[in-house]
Amino acid sequence: MWNQALTLSRETFGDPFVAYALNVEEKDLAALEVSAERADVIRILEHHAMRPVNPRSHNDPSSWLWEKVPPILQSLSSLRHQCGGTPPPFESEDEVEALLLEAVYHVWPALLLPPPEKDSSSLRAGMQFAILGMPINAALGLAIVRDTDFRKIFTDDARFEALDLLEESKKLRVHTNLWWRSGQGGTTWVEAIASHLVLHGVTMAGIHDQRTFADAARYASAGLQIARRLAGGRQATVPLMATISNIDLGDDVDEIDTAWGKLFRPTPMSRALLREVGLWHNGSPRETTAVLASEAFDKLVCLQHRWPDVEFEDDHKWWKSYSDETNKAWTEAESMLDKLRFSLLLSSSPDSLIAAVAESASYLNPLARSDARHLNYFVQVFAGRTVITSSIAETVQQWSYRVKDEHPRSLETGMRRLLSAATFRLDPMDGFIDAVMCWENLFGEAQETSFKVCGALAKLLEPNDRLRREALYGELKKLYDTRSKIVHGSPREPTRQSAAEHRDRAVVIALTALRAAYEYPGLIKLGDSSERYKQVLLEFPH
Repeated sequence: MWNQALTLSRETFGDPFVAYALNVEEKDLAALEVSAERADVIRILEHHAMRPVNPRSHNDPSSWLWEKVPPILQSLSSLRHQCGGTPPPFESEDEVEALLLEAVYHVWPALLLPPPEKDSSSLRAGMQFAILGMPINAALGLAIVRDTDFRKIFTDDARFEALDLLEESKKLRVHTNLWWRSGQGGTTWVEAIASHLVLHGVTMAGIHDQRTFADAARYASAGLQIARRLAGGRQATVPLMATISNIDLGDDVDEIDTAWGKLFRPTPMSRALLREVGLWHNGSPRETTAVLASEAFDKLVCLQHRWPDVEFEDDHKWWKSYSDETNKAWTEAESMLDKLRFSLLLSSSPDSLIAAVAESASYLNPLARSDARHLNYFVQVFAGRTVITSSIAETVQQWSYRVKDEHPRSLETGMRRLLSAATFRLDPMDGFIDAVMCWENLFGEAQETSFKVCGALAKLLEPNDRLRREALYGELKKLYDTRSKIVHGSPREPTRQSAAEHRDRAVVIALTALRAAYEYPGLIKLGDSSERYKQVLLEFPH
């Protein structure tokens, strides 16, 4: 009888989870010698496997499993202990950290379950329901209230004594309003903060597909240090995740170490967790094929205690400063993602542009519920998908560090226009105009622009061969004149096919020129396009 129960449990929960519960090696499940204790655990697993689920989930088998997660996680540690399993020591001089690690120990085995496949599944939500029902989460919440760093977000100095005098159940329900630079925020309470700290560690381990207690504990401890800084009103570096589409990491490339973090291929588990922090969505016409694990600054912008005798500031006087901070944070994040995409584009070959798209991004603040910002979900892309081979990956890595260290603010407009021309502009005439604007951002000036832009480009790209330089200048001049006619309303616009050919050539020229500008001694460091064209054409000292 237990054999059928074991088979059902393995089919439902997967071998890694069942082996963990029974305290055996996964390879031993096929020929398991079942003691009375393990037989009891198998029957309990079978009971959970057969639990009825919400009938609304009947079209999504993967969501059935996650409706079963809270009750089984809440009893899993005792089941494993019944089979001889012992928890590791949760030693720390920091009371909050010791309790946090113990809470993580009870939740992290959810990462051993088969990852759900559909958007309606609720892996992370199942973990949160589980932890909120565990006594360890209440103990962690009470430790947070006692902690000198964290209690500041729930009360001010005048109410410390009043907070201490509350009953434990009421302490866990003390509310506060927290608004973050990243745009996240709202009302939260002590128990929710405790669960966020636990989920942060487990979620980070799962996103990186590092599914062990040691990994989840490491991420939780790191998140706790971030949370302490944030709770104290200080700026802190938090994880930032971004989903990327329109590229494929080749079979020989699992990840790329860029200047802004690791670009990696998502696994089913990381997809499931990213989906629950809003980073995976069916609204995009493209498949997300890579994830950037980066970092960004976050900070508590507005704190409003929710005590009965405190008048809640609902007039939103603070809203403008909060909005300004949030806009600044996302401008920085989008600029970083533009530079990553630019590094990929610079690594292109002339016949295969690497036109990556940043789909969405999210700050993973350990004190907040993570919400994503969708950047280009509903934007159409004309460029094809490109496979990143190992040799291209090495080039991307090199360009990322050069762009991060050397790319000047004066060329950011040109960078964005070139990315637009190579990726989003469905009308080829718009793409052509954008690409030539990149030329102007590199070498233009307010007056007599044509000669300065085309002459500087020709000299930069053909410095040693006068005849080739002359021919290139003629081609550039024709393209520039065509662009000027389009912009100024000429009745004879190029055909769509001609415009596409002009765009493609203008993009290649812009890319080649930008690569050459990085190699030209001192050129990229000059303050503006006027100084750059004078340096190339007239060889002014710099």
